[in-house]
Amino acid sequence: MTHTRARAARVTLAGYLLFLVWGLLAPVPDAPSGLVTWMSSSGDAIGLPPALTEGSRMEFVANVLIVAPVPVLATWTDVPAIRGWSRRD
Repeated sequence: MTHTRARAARVTLAGYLLFLVWGLLAPVPDAPSGLVTWMSSSGDAIGLPPALTEGSRMEFVANVLIVAPVPVLATWTDVPAIRGWSRRD
């Protein structure tokens, strides 16, 4: 991976983590609840079955979308790996 791409990944990861901190530590649940409601209504609008658009399933999908980008972006940053942490002697 090129140095420019790794730097872009680090900047994107930092920005994403700041967004997560802001969104997940918000003192009011309006934003997360509103997102789940919007995802459910969007799923209904495109014709997904009601069993897939219920709130608990949409909340699970939102949690996956929140967490999944972090390890992907982290692997693109070229941060040196810790060697030997899983070595079995």
